[in-house]
Amino acid sequence: HLLNVRASNMRAFPDLPDHFANWFIGQGGRAEGFASRRLYGVYLSELLDTARKGSGERLRIVHDEAVDLSVDNKGAAVTLASGETIHADLGVLALGNLPPTVPPGLDANKLGRDIYWSDPWSGGEATGLAEGLSAQDAVMLVGTGLTAIDAILTLDEAGFAGPIMALSRRGLLPRAHGDGGHPAARSERPSTVASQLLADVRKDAAKHGWRAAVDSLRSHNQGLWQAADEAQRARFLRHL
Repeated sequence: HLLNVRASNMRAFPDLPDHFANWFIGQGGRAEGFASRRLYGVYLSELLDTARKGSGERLRIVHDEAVDLSVDNKGAAVTLASGETIHADLGVLALGNLPPTVPPGLDANKLGRDIYWSDPWSGGEATGLAEGLSAQDAVMLVGTGLTAIDAILTLDEAGFAGPIMALSRRGLLPRAHGDGGHPAARSERPSTVASQLLADVRKDAAKHGWRAAVDSLRSHNQGLWQAADEAQRARFLRHL
């Protein structure tokens, strides 16, 4: 399973733009290539391990479940399943991608795990997608995005020989990345007005291609979304 961003646009440190690309090259990759999710995980794990070894008592990693969080003017307190409470001046929720919502019309509890899998990425489930299936079984994927592509690759790698159907409202499939370079990231954040942003991207795409136009926005994506109000976000999702 490959990342959907070129190695040259991935990094752990904002002020070291080539940090991951150089590491990836050392692993036999290319700066303009696409690393696997697993390899990027190795990269981050190595950085965390290095930071932990060099931090003394500054960095402590606790393997436990947070069951409660309280915040007041004195800071934050996290209660763990083991009963321990950790006090801090600042708490950061770093939850990763939240589980997907169940599509309307599907009753996940009624269908059960034998029929419906709500999240192919949770708890190592990606490795068990094909478990118990034979060539006489059929799989239907709800959606045709990148997760559907990864699910198809997983099923095929696991030896599933039955039919696979992907269900989509619009019948669109992910477009493949092209080879070659792309323009440098924009130094200034573009307009947050959806119509103006669309015009800017179309103008860029006419010069460099749509892939490069999207790539040039990557360093601004989070800021653009945070700066947009609810109406702008809704309009963006509805039309684009």
